[in-house]
Amino acid sequence: MNEILGENPYTDWPSAPTPWERLEQYSKCQLWRQETAAMRDPRKKFKRNHLLKSHPRRKDRPFWREFKEAPQGEMMKDFFHTDGRPRLGRLGQNFDWWIFWSVTQGFYRMDKNKRIFTYVGEGQPTILDFADSKGFWEKCFCEEGFPILADITDACNRLIAAVLTRFSRYKKRTKTVICYLENMIRLPEMVMFQSYRKHDHKQFRWIYQVGPKMGGKSPPVAKPLPIPKQSVHWMLMNYHLWLPALKNKSKN
Repeated sequence: MNEILGENPYTDWPSAPTPWERLEQYSKCQLWRQETAAMRDPRKKFKRNHLLKSHPRRKDRPFWREFKEAPQGEMMKDFFHTDGRPRLGRLGQNFDWWIFWSVTQGFYRMDKNKRIFTYVGEGQPTILDFADSKGFWEKCFCEEGFPILADITDACNRLIAAVLTRFSRYKKRTKTVICYLENMIRLPEMVMFQSYRKHDHKQFRWIYQVGPKMGGKSPPVAKPLPIPKQSVHWMLMNYHLWLPALKNKSKN
C-alpha cells in the first residue's frame, strides 16, 4: 500500500534522455498529481490500449505509402512559446532529438534490420497512447520504407534551418541563449544511416560559455562535452525499442 500512496515517482521527468521518455514521464507526473490515492494503483494506471481504435483506412496501403509532414508553423510551436520566447529545454544538447520528434510525432518506428513501421491508430494519439500501442503498427513495404526515411531526414534538416533562423533573431542574448545558438550553428546536417555520418557527427562537442566573473577574474571554461550525433535510423530504432512489442495485432 505504501507504494500506491507514496510520493510522485515521476518528478524527475526533466532528466529523461529522449523526448518520448520525457513526455511520458511528464504526462504521468501531471496525472499523478491530479488523481486521488485510490486511483494510483500502478497495476492499472496508464493502460490505454483499450481506448485505441484502428484507423478506418488501416488496410489501405497506398494511404500510408508517403510520409505526411506537419505544417512547419505547427512544428515551430515545439520550440517557441506563443509570445516568441524560445523553449530552451528543447534547444540544448538534445536539440536534434527534439527536431526528430517534432517531425515524426511518434508515428514511425524502425528496427535494426531497417524495416520501418507506421502507426495505424485512429485520431491524434497522446504519448501514453503510444506507450501502450501494441497491435497498432503496420510494416511498410521495402520500396516505401526508404523514401519515408529520406523524407523524414529532409524534413528534419528543413526544420533545423527554420528554428535556427528564428532563434538567431531572438533579441534577449543571455549567456545561455548565446551558448545554445553557437552550438546549434555548429550542428551537422542530419543523415539517414549511421554509415552516412562524417567526422563532424562523430566528434561533435558541446562548447560552454565563460561563466560570470568572480573577484574580478573569469572562471575557467568547462571542457567541451562530447555528444556524437546519431542518424535518423538510430533515433527511429531507439524509439522502436521504447515502444511495446509488435506482436498481437489489434482486432479493432
